[in-house]
Amino acid sequence: MRSRMKRALALLLSAMPILAKPNVSDLAFKCSHGKQNACSELAKLAEHDKDSAVRSEAVCQLRDQPLLTKIALEDEDRRVRAVPHSAS
Repeated sequence: MRSRMKRALALLLSAMPILAKPNVSDLAFKCSHGKQNACSELAKLAEHDKDSAVRSEAVCQLRDQPLLTKIALEDEDRRVRAVPHSAS
């Protein structure tokens, strides 16, 4: 019985997606070197990631002034909204 439970648990854990925090620094580096896909991904993280810490980190790396303004006005987390002002 125990071995069956262990196998079921192992199967369940192996089937679960690994939720990794996005590498914002890597995306920022690639974006600064002209990789447009990285710039787009960085902007998506800054605007839409569920984790406010990830959004804040991405906002710190953005150079898109219209997007920074939008985030400063509209983000649900006041700490994220304050980042564009402190980065100026």
